[in-house]
Amino acid sequence: MKLRRFLHCSVVFSIVAAATILYVTGTLDTPQTANTRKPQPSDELHPSGSDIEKALVTKIPTFTRVSSLSVVSILTAETNQDPGTKVVWQARIKATITVTTDTFTLENEDSKVMFVEPVKLSGETIEVFGNTVAELDAEGWRTTVELEGQPIEALGQPLSAFGPKKSSHVEAPRRNNT
Repeated sequence: MKLRRFLHCSVVFSIVAAATILYVTGTLDTPQTANTRKPQPSDELHPSGSDIEKALVTKIPTFTRVSSLSVVSILTAETNQDPGTKVVWQARIKATITVTTDTFTLENEDSKVMFVEPVKLSGETIEVFGNTVAELDAEGWRTTVELEGQPIEALGQPLSAFGPKKSSHVEAPRRNNT
């Protein structure tokens, strides 16, 4: 009986010790941590959404605004935290851009009249994709955004961008692109 009790106590002690080791090393899920993963350094070291949005705003015209912004995937997150080393974070982003004024393209002009064609109406949106690179140094995040393709050129321009009116601007009927 003593041997059985000793073996039982040894087994229980071994299980508790193993569970403690696994918990301390972060490889055992407890009821409080079930369905969560151990935080990684890259989880804490990334620019805020507003940092990325500020960089994106520099790439879009003043007659637009950012309606939504999301990180599609993180490409790299170098989190080497040695003194003097920069942290580099790269991600692919998706944004919805809203046009805040009607836009046009120049269709034709003569000496007295400009013919413009509508492109987007105020409130219409486009989706853009791009890549962001952020570097963390002693002064904070330095974030840049590069858009894929040329989505901004396809927006057209506000009527005021066509210069002073000659006799008048004549708006051509809007084409149905369907």
